Amino acid sequence: MGGVEGVRGGQTLREVWRLGADRLERAGIEEAAADAELLLLHLLGKSKAELLRDWREPWPEDAQLDEAWEAFLRRRASGEPVQYLTGEQYFYGRRFEVSPAVLIPRPETELLAEAVLAEADRLWPPAEGRQAGTSLPAAAGNGERAGESLHAAAENGERAGESLHAAAGDGERAGESLHAAAGDGERAGESRNAAAGDGERAGESRNVDKGDRGMAAANVVAAGGAGAAPGLPHVLDVGTGSGALAVTLAAERPGWRVTASDLSADAIAMARDNSALHGVMSRISFVLGDLLIPFVQGPPIDILVSNPPYIPSRDLPGLQREVREHEPHLALDGGDDGLEPYRRMAEQLSMLPRLPRLVAWEVGAGQAEEVAALLRAAADWTDIRFVVDYAGIQRHVIAVR
Repeated sequence: MGGVEGVRGGQTLREVWRLGADRLERAGIEEAAADAELLLLHLLGKSKAELLRDWREPWPEDAQLDEAWEAFLRRRASGEPVQYLTGEQYFYGRRFEVSPAVLIPRPETELLAEAVLAEADRLWPPAEGRQAGTSLPAAAGNGERAGESLHAAAENGERAGESLHAAAGDGERAGESLHAAAGDGERAGESRNAAAGDGERAGESRNVDKGDRGMAAANVVAAGGAGAAPGLPHVLDVGTGSGALAVTLAAERPGWRVTASDLSADAIAMARDNSALHGVMSRISFVLGDLLIPFVQGPPIDILVSNPPYIPSRDLPGLQREVREHEPHLALDGGDDGLEPYRRMAEQLSMLPRLPRLVAWEVGAGQAEEVAALLRAAADWTDIRFVVDYAGIQRHVIAVR
């Protein structure tokens, strides 16, 4: 084991984790203990329960494992998000593959999915015997990783996915770290990759373009999905990125027809992979295109959901290092005031074959009132309301007619 920082012969898994966490903390990583644990779980292929059981076991005599652990710590210490290192992030109780081609799904965006499901069940009442407004699902099995976003309460009443670094033997909790939302609204075990200040940036890769990069027509790269069941809605997720919203809505409501669009071909490919991962690829159509332009001709949209770029261009240099240096700027930059994607979509609503009955957009801190005003100017709505996130920010604008 020589030559790899922090790994020496005879160390236990707990000791290797603790040294790794200390190294990340010295590098300024906010969630050092949780991130070190996530990396260790991923590297060893263990569940949280298995790691707790094996805390006192010796670190394996494996030079390749040593090097992989060193590389993980070095990359995380440099600011690379832990989700890009492991290639996964949990959203609404499901595992999604992620890469630097897409933004990392954030916990506050789960509230957008929840709001859409609840409002749609009111507009399109589910058939008898089918659950309406399904609560956040628990992941099956007991092998979930620390930091996974599992939304059913565990048997002891705690949020599953909270990272409990319990030590074996002497009863001491090894670096016990409960990553439940507190103060800033972060969910359990989530790496804090939101932008500094107001917790930005939630969401995935977006399909807004700036300046003269407009695309006049859609490029349908993968068509799935039979039409929606009679009396159920057609949903469009604009700026799907990893596909977290589109896949979640399709999985939660099997009768819905879902279309997912993005300006990034790499994002579309990842969303398509995630739809296959969760068995909904046949019910989602994927479209490469810019905002609502691909849909001005075609079947009507009943539900329009989007989490577009909303960071003002001037604020990009001040974002948290993980976001600024590693996540795609195409998915972050919302123009001079951060409202350009909303402004353009509001203008394009009148071009659609029919106005959606439900529009649900995620917005940045302080943007909700202005986005609501754009929607009011674009059409007559029965109701426009806001959904407040864990940090008390008006994070989602919901318009219904």
